[in-house]
Amino acid sequence: MGRKGKTTVILITAAGLAVLLGVGFAAKDRIREEWYRILEPWYLQQIVEGTTEAQMAAAHKLGEMKSLRAVPVLLKAMKKALPSSPTLALFKDGEMSFFQDSLVAIGKPATLTLIEVVASEDRCFASLAIATLERIYGDAPTAFEIFLPPSVGGIWIQREPILEYLRDQEELSHEIRQAAAEALKRIQGT
Repeated sequence: MGRKGKTTVILITAAGLAVLLGVGFAAKDRIREEWYRILEPWYLQQIVEGTTEAQMAAAHKLGEMKSLRAVPVLLKAMKKALPSSPTLALFKDGEMSFFQDSLVAIGKPATLTLIEVVASEDRCFASLAIATLERIYGDAPTAFEIFLPPSVGGIWIQREPILEYLRDQEELSHEIRQAAAEALKRIQGT
């Protein structure tokens, strides 16, 4: 093979490699989505059955993936952890806060499910949902305070401010605003 032939082979090989790299770079998001789709059920199972360390790793990955399927599973795991963990451990920077951190990473798509929890009868669990919504919507007003009035001897929260905030935000979807309004009506008994 002559000098021209070698140069041609090198140029064709370089062009082929450039095309392969370009296709690989362009398809990286698609490859990542497919990989997430394959691993998501395994991570969800780790939240349900794994050790605390496995739950932490899985929660981080599910948040990174912005997995909507993870929202009810994470909430169920948080609720299950409530009796065995001090409540504050589940809030931001607590030792079990990785569930809430994952919901915050999923972000606004988790809002509808969190609104349902805010409207629930379980006040302690509702306070976790409110705190999560406050972290997702960083500009939300402080929506609750924890009091221990002697007559009640338990946690008292104000659920209305976060729901009013979500209901009144014009940039949010109609579905979120409607869900917040309906939850508010249920809480107020109207």
